[in-house]
Amino acid sequence: MVGRHFKFMISPESDKVPLEEFTKAYMERLSFELGHKFDWKAVVHTNTEHPHVHVLINGKDMDGKYLPRKPFPRDFIKSRSHVIASDIITNMIGERTPEQKNEAYQRSFSATRWTVHDEKIIALVNEDNAVIAVSDEMKKRLSHLCKLKLAVYDQGVYQLQKNWNTSLRNVGRYTSYLKAREELKWTLPENLQLYTADTGSISGIVRKRYCLDDEYENNNALVIEDKTGKAYFLPLYNPPPRYVEGQMCTVSMNTDSKGRLVPKMHFMNEQGADPSRKSGRDRS
Repeated sequence: MVGRHFKFMISPESDKVPLEEFTKAYMERLSFELGHKFDWKAVVHTNTEHPHVHVLINGKDMDGKYLPRKPFPRDFIKSRSHVIASDIITNMIGERTPEQKNEAYQRSFSATRWTVHDEKIIALVNEDNAVIAVSDEMKKRLSHLCKLKLAVYDQGVYQLQKNWNTSLRNVGRYTSYLKAREELKWTLPENLQLYTADTGSISGIVRKRYCLDDEYENNNALVIEDKTGKAYFLPLYNPPPRYVEGQMCTVSMNTDSKGRLVPKMHFMNEQGADPSRKSGRDRS
C-alpha cells in the first residue's frame, strides 16, 4: 500500500443485491474500462439500516505501476460509473419495477447531495437567494433543504442560505460537512469554506476532527476556525490524532517529493508548544 490511494462507498438502492459478488463484478468492469489493473480491498458493512461497501484502491496497480493522479475522469464518475453499476445489478436481480422506480424517485427529494431538483431551484432563485416553490415537487425538496438548515421558510417564500449550493455539493463529497457547520463557535454556518490548493495559508483553532473509521464518516478531516469569522473544512488522507482538537493550527499548501500538492500543518497549544511532543506522541 502506498500513501496515495482512492476510496469510495457503494450503496445500492435494493437490499437484495449480493454486495460481495456485486463489488467484485463492479471492480472488474472499472479495471477493464479504465485500463488499470486495480489493486483493491473492500469491506461489507451490514450493521447499519442500509448495508453498504467501502472500497479502497491502492495508488499502485497490480503490476506495481503508480496510477495517474486522477485515474477516474469526471464524466466517468458522474455518469458512466452509475451506468456500469446499474447494468450489473440488473443482470443480478432483474429490472426495477415501476413501484421501485417511484420509490427511488421519492427518496431523491430527501437526498443529502446535489440533485436534479436543485438544478430547478437554482434556476429560479432571485438575487437575494429567495425562491417560491412553483410545484409540489419543488416544495418537497425545499422543505428538505430547510431540515438541512440550508433554507428557511417564511410566508410562502423560501430563503436559501448563502452558499447553499456549494455546501450541498460539498456534503455530497464529505458526509461530515453539514455537521461541521453546526459545530462552529465564532463563524456563521454558511461561511464554512472547503480548503483547497487555492486557499493559501490559514491559521486558527482546530474545532473538530473527523475520521474515516467512524461508521457514518466517509472522510478524514479537520475543521479550523479563527476569531474573525472564517472557518475551513480541511480534507485529509490520514486520520488526524485526537490531541489536535482545541489546538492552534497553521496550514499551508506544499509540494511533496512527487510534485503533489499536500497541506502542511503545524500545531501549537496555548503556551505555544507543540502538543505532539508530550509523552512522545507521534506527530504523523
